Amino acid sequence: MIRKKTVFAFIIVFVLMIPTFRQSSGMGSMNRIEGKGLYFYSKSELVRFLEERGYSDYKPKSDHYIRRNSVGSGLWFIDVYSRKKKALLVSCNGSIKEIDVPSSLVWLNDESQALAWFDIDKGRVYYKNGRSEEPPYMADNRADPTGIYFMKSIESSISKGISEGTAIYSIEAPNIELAKMMKFHGHRIFSKDGKVIVFGDYFDSRNEQSEMYVFERKSNELVQVEKVIIRRPHKSPAPFVVEDLSPWGDEALFVDVHDGLSRSEIYIFNLKTHEMKKIGKEPFGGGWGFYLQCDIIKKVTEEQNKRKGSNGN
Repeated sequence: MIRKKTVFAFIIVFVLMIPTFRQSSGMGSMNRIEGKGLYFYSKSELVRFLEERGYSDYKPKSDHYIRRNSVGSGLWFIDVYSRKKKALLVSCNGSIKEIDVPSSLVWLNDESQALAWFDIDKGRVYYKNGRSEEPPYMADNRADPTGIYFMKSIESSISKGISEGTAIYSIEAPNIELAKMMKFHGHRIFSKDGKVIVFGDYFDSRNEQSEMYVFERKSNELVQVEKVIIRRPHKSPAPFVVEDLSPWGDEALFVDVHDGLSRSEIYIFNLKTHEMKKIGKEPFGGGWGFYLQCDIIKKVTEEQNKRKGSNGN
């Protein structure tokens, strides 16, 4: 009887501890890192953080409405609930800044300027140079965090709305195609160290692998200098996508999406060694990972608590 009571008591204590662990289950907390590194925040963690500061309209519905700036010193949250056309920049300096944006589907640079956006009511894409066009449109969270390059779907000339590939453009000239990949679906695009890096997959092999293309800029075109086949950990019809690329290192964050009750798995891919390493699973309820200069949520919370203390509150 004593042994049964002991086991039962242990189970009760363990169950009561689970919510506390989940609340602090950002990747930064699990890795016990400080400063520059990979941080993974659960959706519930971000929702709670925003609600406690009076910014419930910025709760991210999907990865289209949250992204980092180019150097990882800030996170953008886009207002998707009130449609007030606002964005929130949460920074490693402990500040929270709210700005006006032309649309909830917008591409922003580090200076908080709108580079391209989709006008939902008019059904048109607008660029900072005044040019506008009808979709296809991919200049959102999938665009280059440095604010230079973005992608468009190559629309079929026979079937409107059907994609036949992916093309790369620059914000300097959004009407000039720099490179294209037919039958290819581009997921993310980045630029660093003089190179443009595109991750995606081909329509007929996405269950088994992804691809990484590396380009260099030569005048008015991008010249391919490398292509890497990235084998999936296991064959699956579910998405296997890049969430982020380190601004300072050679790591890309991949998520192997699982449907149903099974949590999606998180992997790190090394661009130089081509090694794929599993590092864990997404938090319960989902979440997002970013390469950041600090644990931004923790930093802002600490700074605000200091200010409250200094004000005697």
